[in-house]
Amino acid sequence: MQQTLLSDVNAVFGILTVHRTYPDLTPEQIASATLLPTEGPTTGTYHMIRTENLPLLDPVRAIPVIGEPLAALVQPDLKVLVNLGYGEPNYGYSTSPANVPTPFGLVPDVSLQVVADALVAGTHQGINDFGAALPTALSTTPQIAPLEFPPYVQSVLPPAPPPATPINIANTLASVVSTGYSVLLPTADIGLGFVTSLPAYNLTLFLSQLAQGDLRAAIELPLAATFGLGALGGMIEFIAVMEAAAEIAQDLQSLYL
Repeated sequence: MQQTLLSDVNAVFGILTVHRTYPDLTPEQIASATLLPTEGPTTGTYHMIRTENLPLLDPVRAIPVIGEPLAALVQPDLKVLVNLGYGEPNYGYSTSPANVPTPFGLVPDVSLQVVADALVAGTHQGINDFGAALPTALSTTPQIAPLEFPPYVQSVLPPAPPPATPINIANTLASVVSTGYSVLLPTADIGLGFVTSLPAYNLTLFLSQLAQGDLRAAIELPLAATFGLGALGGMIEFIAVMEAAAEIAQDLQSLYL
């Protein structure tokens, strides 16, 4: 698997918006999953459940009226770039044997001509998809969904606090302060990991590949590790901040009930 910034960010959005829907998949969706190839004797089978749209474009689709056409316009080309993070432009997953560990890297082994052809085809498809989506978007009354936190954040929220009284007001303000600085701990942990463990890991990768005489891998692998772990760390930080923000909002809301 090739670590690209777009594929990493798309994967993070997928964790937040797509992976949580797996328990709700229908038997038909499960039956239509793609059977992945394997190598040698194995007792298991591996299936890939594909999704039609890039999770990365979910915020764009949420824009009233023009969001869906814009997403349709850029998605074909963006899919090519995201798919390169998995090895080639036509698949959003690794096509190598599923029971064999896939090494990570930075630059996919795909010719520039193949990528260019895929982007040209994607541009034509995007223009056609934009033209098909625009009339529907313009003729449909926009509906702005109420502001709410992601389902995962809502699922971990504490019970609503009691109605406001002097003691509850004091406790609420104390809770707000406590919740606010509680975000500092995961933030500090992530930051510390980025300035200590990650550089040490990258140095180990660099020296290991250099000792094998592979200068390209010695440069690429640390960068790939930084992209992948950086995106994952950003997701963890985002969840921590959103959980804290949701809890603070709920506490403050109780003062006006």
